Amino acid sequence: MLAFRVYSSVLIFSIISACSLAQEVLTSLPYNFTFSALNTTQPNANTTGVPLVLGQAGATGGYALHVSSTYSSYPYNDYDALGLQNKILLAYGTDGSYQTNAVAVQNGSPLIWVTTTLPNRPADPIFSGLKLSPTSEYPLLAANGVSSLWSLCTTKSPRPQTNILFNVSTPNSLDTTYDPASCYGVQILILPHSQS
Repeated sequence: MLAFRVYSSVLIFSIISACSLAQEVLTSLPYNFTFSALNTTQPNANTTGVPLVLGQAGATGGYALHVSSTYSSYPYNDYDALGLQNKILLAYGTDGSYQTNAVAVQNGSPLIWVTTTLPNRPADPIFSGLKLSPTSEYPLLAANGVSSLWSLCTTKSPRPQTNILFNVSTPNSLDTTYDPASCYGVQILILPHSQS
């Protein structure tokens, strides 16, 4: 099955290249990276947008949950390097350990990360980096091949966090802990670790 997936990816990339589409799909990256969010609706203060970190989202049954938050709303960074291997997003602790990865995104919900030492760590192979053209400086994060449906939204809590959510435009899909008026579209840039 794995050989078929690799063959399919090569075949799909060849078809895309033959059609003169400049988009390149990256299912694994040979370097660690961080995320930043670039506003697609208003001017940005710089070319890479605001830095993102793994923010707190609770815990349940042997799992600690995290969300991708702006550093300004959650000024801690326990996971300073991310990775992409075979369409799975990984997060590495400051000591280099790996116990955290992202799970499938749902419409109107945040990008969730799960930390556990349990042997059956949830991992959903749906993520990729997209280079929209050969001259694109940084790849964009995509879920299920889509990079244009990310938003930053702020929670309605006394200590609000501004988090990455997927596809908030679907009617009645927005998680009720978020203020819909606070949401705006972003691209998630994948910045090589040394450049973040």
